[in-house]
Amino acid sequence: LKRAEDGEGLILRLHEPHGSRGRASLRFPRRLQRVERVNLLEEPGGGPAPVLSDDGLTVHLDLRPFEVISLRIVVSA
Repeated sequence: LKRAEDGEGLILRLHEPHGSRGRASLRFPRRLQRVERVNLLEEPGGGPAPVLSDDGLTVHLDLRPFEVISLRIVVSA
């Protein structure tokens, strides 16, 4: 977890270490304004978009074997 290079939100990197496909759910203590998948250079894109739940606290995403995922997370003010 780190601050985004452009100052807009946080970058969270995730890794699937077991060689399995699956679905992950991430729950945050504060409501998120936005979450998007970015590549390692923090540019938009890099795969299927994560799904932010209606309550703004939970993010769901699919993982592929050994995949590294980068997410830009913007927390609501």
